[in-house]
Amino acid sequence: MLVFLTAVPFFALSDDSYDVQNLIAGIQRAGPPVVKDGYVIFTAEKMHRHVGVAFNFENYKTVHSFERLVFYNSDYEIVDSILFYVAKVPENTNTLAYRLVIDGLWTIDPLNTNSFFDYSTNLKFSYVTIEEKTIQATKKTNTGSVRFVYEGESGQKIRLAGSFTSWDPYVYELQETSRGFYELELYLSPGTYYYTYYKGLTAFVDERNPDRAYTKEGKVASVLSVQ
Repeated sequence: MLVFLTAVPFFALSDDSYDVQNLIAGIQRAGPPVVKDGYVIFTAEKMHRHVGVAFNFENYKTVHSFERLVFYNSDYEIVDSILFYVAKVPENTNTLAYRLVIDGLWTIDPLNTNSFFDYSTNLKFSYVTIEEKTIQATKKTNTGSVRFVYEGESGQKIRLAGSFTSWDPYVYELQETSRGFYELELYLSPGTYYYTYYKGLTAFVDERNPDRAYTKEGKVASVLSVQ
């Protein structure tokens, strides 16, 4: 079992810090850029000493350094790591072009198959198309139940804990109803409830529910009102 040690974000996003932390907690391996909730998640293989990214909307003048995300096992022994960077998508952006600096060398992203050649500079650039897949949010159904949803990688164990379980994360587990899509329906009496999801020992809020609050323990939880 892997336990995430989430690195501290390397840029200040006071209003979005919980969203960013949840995005970071969802990183599991290096791969192509992922667009999610108004951000692009870039990753790189662990063997690189330094990776940076420069964007077209900044005229490639600023290089943003990746951070290292370390993975621990249940005995808190380091088992793996990758490099990552989370960028907020600028408004009215349909395509985000970028180049990487890997160990001092400018290059396209080796993990991204999308690239183009700019004849004015004689350089190749990687790009990301800003399109997000929309899934149904956690909400009350027409039958009176509450449908909790989560989308991620296939084959995970996603559990649910909340004020309605006395924060016990082993009462309910979401079921993978289609590849990478998990759901659970519960009947809850009218009222206001607080909840989080769990992957292993890591708790995180429901990314598809914008309503959040602090618990008495000082942790952030999703908020659900049932009428």
